[in-house]
Amino acid sequence: MALQQRHLRQFISTSSLLSLARVAGAAAGFATQILLARTLQASALGIFYSVISLAAVMGVVAALGYPEIASRFVSRYRDKGPKGLLPAFVNHARTSTAVCAAIATVAVLAFAAFWPGIALEARLATAAAAIAILANAALRFNGALAASFRKFELAYLPDTSIWPFLWLACLLLLVALGTPLTALLAIALLTLIFIVLAVVQYRLLLRAVPQTEERTGQASLRFVRIWRGEAPPLILVALYMFFFADVDILWSRRLCPARKRRSSACA
Repeated sequence: MALQQRHLRQFISTSSLLSLARVAGAAAGFATQILLARTLQASALGIFYSVISLAAVMGVVAALGYPEIASRFVSRYRDKGPKGLLPAFVNHARTSTAVCAAIATVAVLAFAAFWPGIALEARLATAAAAIAILANAALRFNGALAASFRKFELAYLPDTSIWPFLWLACLLLLVALGTPLTALLAIALLTLIFIVLAVVQYRLLLRAVPQTEERTGQASLRFVRIWRGEAPPLILVALYMFFFADVDILWSRRLCPARKRRSSACA
């Protein structure tokens, strides 16, 4: 009974701290939005929201749905299953995510370079956001992996509170130094923060996640087919549940030029 009470108190304490951190992170994000709205021009603010939404959506697609199935397969393979199947799943998911993120990055970079009619600032901002796609995908999968191993601080703090505070601090420092804020500068800072957090999160997870030098081989092709069959359909679920606003921003920006041709202003 005493052991159960101690675990319950620890869970409540962790849950409370994570909830407070999430609220604080939301407050920092709100303050950042106000700062950007007051310092960026309207066109630059539109570019910023568009390319950040693009990077977020592409990060979800590049993760291939593996964050959504990670907890189920990790819990299953930790208790039972062939030896080495858990690290094989982790290696397969990370490799597939990295390959898909690389393809998505190249595609967005090509779009930024060759799509006609885009201003130079928008091209550079899109390129900067493209570099963050792999970091976004890695943070999503490794965050889900950390939660599966009950590393809740490592799972939720980087995405809910650490990057908003770091980004707000960097922007405030630039404003204090008198540096003019642009969409490109804001996106480049955020991309750098995502990359650093993704690397740190991955390094801290190495002790918790079982490692193997062997890649998923012929003997586990049956399991690979299972993973590939169950993960990708959940991409749409993730986009609808967590990134619907980003999809809406991208869709609105796509429709805006067409509307403008038919009327005097974009709705």
